[in-house]
Amino acid sequence: MSREPPNKKRKVVDAPEAVEAASKQITELTEELPSLPFAYRYRNGKFFYVRKCYEGYYELVKKMLDDGKPWVTVTGTPGGSYCMQSSGIGKSVFYAYFFNRLREREPNTWIIAISFKRENIAEIAVYKGRGDPEEIDTDVTSETEAAIGKVLKEARANKKVLFLCDGRPTKIWRLNQMVVFTSPNEKWLRAVRKTYSTLFMPLWTFEELREAALLLSLAGPSGVKCISDDDLETRFNTFGGVARECLSVNEADVDLAKWDITEEVKMISDLDELRNAFKGVPSRFYCHRLLHYVPVDVSAMKRRTKLASPFVVELIGKSILASTINNRNMIRMLLDGVPEGASLAGWLFEASAHEALQGGCTLQLRLLENSDTTSKGREVQRELKEVEIAATEAPDVFKMNDVSPKTAKIGPYHKPELKQFESIDSFYLAQMNCDGTDDISTWNQGSRKIN
Repeated sequence: MSREPPNKKRKVVDAPEAVEAASKQITELTEELPSLPFAYRYRNGKFFYVRKCYEGYYELVKKMLDDGKPWVTVTGTPGGSYCMQSSGIGKSVFYAYFFNRLREREPNTWIIAISFKRENIAEIAVYKGRGDPEEIDTDVTSETEAAIGKVLKEARANKKVLFLCDGRPTKIWRLNQMVVFTSPNEKWLRAVRKTYSTLFMPLWTFEELREAALLLSLAGPSGVKCISDDDLETRFNTFGGVARECLSVNEADVDLAKWDITEEVKMISDLDELRNAFKGVPSRFYCHRLLHYVPVDVSAMKRRTKLASPFVVELIGKSILASTINNRNMIRMLLDGVPEGASLAGWLFEASAHEALQGGCTLQLRLLENSDTTSKGREVQRELKEVEIAATEAPDVFKMNDVSPKTAKIGPYHKPELKQFESIDSFYLAQMNCDGTDDISTWNQGSRKIN
């Protein structure tokens, strides 16, 4: 089971050369947050990080609108269909990016921006070209409807009107197009299913989070504290590729989110609960942090479900092992043919391997050579080395720089910290092309050698 992030390359803090280089990119990779109605307050200062995928998603949305789609929905994770809050992948930030691009490129389009909270309209603002917004009072429903109707009537002669909604809308203006930025709410997705216009945003990569953490701390007098690589790696392996927790400036919020995960895993007490979680069966309320949606192709309209993070995988694995009295074969049978359980099946295999090594053994190691480095027809003598592992009740968990090669060859089983090493499959298995097609590119030839 491959894991992100890869081995650490640098520290975000205490890296003057990285700070200087990043400062030159601030103009391109960060933007000031526009004054928009948001369902939830943005907590990372005055600027937001512009992901590389944003421009592509802007074009996807625009094409759907230009093709006459009445409503376009931009959503993302979680994978659980019965969550009650947004997921933190940054859909509202993309809403801000989309708004900025639209005003810049189509000044003749009037925008009615609406935020929805708890199935009610929270705020409304009207943007006529590039001028200042006009706020509409939302206290009285009839007056709100009348004010929106007045704007639509005023624009009807020579202006185009587009609704941008942050959160699931409770009302649809059917004669006008609408873009909805929301977490995957089952009721809304079912209502717009036949329009075939729902886009799923990708999870954040560790490198994106690392860059965002640095740039947001440098973008003007924002007062946003830079997050160290160590903290970021820990959060990434706890929550997965979601920005809300990974980039949070409030440590108490991060701790509470981790506690939520732990409490929710306790509710998955048997194999039936696990099966229901994978299938989205509404047997009980599922935490949005356990399962994530991942788009599977460049259209962004199809998605698969996966467990959120290595931390979630390990928690669920230990919980299920305890509930089944360590019946691993039963768990493997359940996971057979279930794509959502692939990471859990991998964890079970690794757990068994760790236990076997912890029990003590002798390993014989042989250096692997690339065929390109050996002469044809000539046998290359490879040195055989032995490593003795003493039986212990618990492994010696270490950080990458804390154990020398000599120490690693003796004593108990030395187990590296989870967050610092990728699984061996990422070194030996073929990689997919970055365009998302099914064609295999090349083997990782540079990594197929043990040094």
